[in-house]
Amino acid sequence: DVGDALCARYLEPLAAGSSAGELAATLRAYLACEMHVERTAERLFVHQNTVRYRLARFEELTGASLRDPKVAFEVWWALERAAMRL
Repeated sequence: DVGDALCARYLEPLAAGSSAGELAATLRAYLACEMHVERTAERLFVHQNTVRYRLARFEELTGASLRDPKVAFEVWWALERAAMRL
């Protein structure tokens, strides 16, 4: 199904690193905070540069840019699908 394909595209590459959970949590918070780095950092109790680093790491691992609205939507969908599996 589409949700599984999006998980494979955007979330499985994150599993290659030791911080997969942190990256997924950061993505979820970033999207929930309307893609504002400052608000995301406040929500996660981390520095803004930490959020920026994690977002850059996501882009490095997936080759996808969250600045693309289509990608942002697909990542949100993948995160929701992954949450349904738990």
